Amino acid sequence: MAKPLSFYRPRRNEVWIVELDPTRGHEIQKTRYCLVIQSDVLNKRLPTFIIAPITSKVREKWHPIGIVLKKGDGGLTKESQVMLNQIKAADITRFKKKTGKLSEATMKQVNESLSCVLGLE
Repeated sequence: MAKPLSFYRPRRNEVWIVELDPTRGHEIQKTRYCLVIQSDVLNKRLPTFIIAPITSKVREKWHPIGIVLKKGDGGLTKESQVMLNQIKAADITRFKKKTGKLSEATMKQVNESLSCVLGLE
C-alpha cells in the first residue's frame, strides 16, 4: 500500500506535478510540472513550499527568468522551461506526484537566475 504524500515531503531540486488552480489574472495555471526551490530546512517544517512552475513553451528570450530544461530532466516528457518570474507558495495538498530531480549544474543556473529576478545581486 502506498504511503500518503505527507510521508514524502517535497525537497529542493525536485520536480513535482502540482495543481495550481484556482488562479487569478496572469498567474500561471492548471496542473503542471513545478520545481521546488525552497530550502530543505523549511521544507521539513512548513506545510507550504515555494515552487517555480514549468512550461513546455520554451522561449530563449525569457532568459534569465526562464531556464531551459531538456526532455528527461526531472522526469519531464518534453523540452521545457522553469518560469522564475512566476514563483509562488503551494500547500502540500496541491502536490500530486514527484517526477524527478534536477542536477546540481541546472540548479546552479536556477540559483543565479533567482538572484537576478529577486534583485539579490
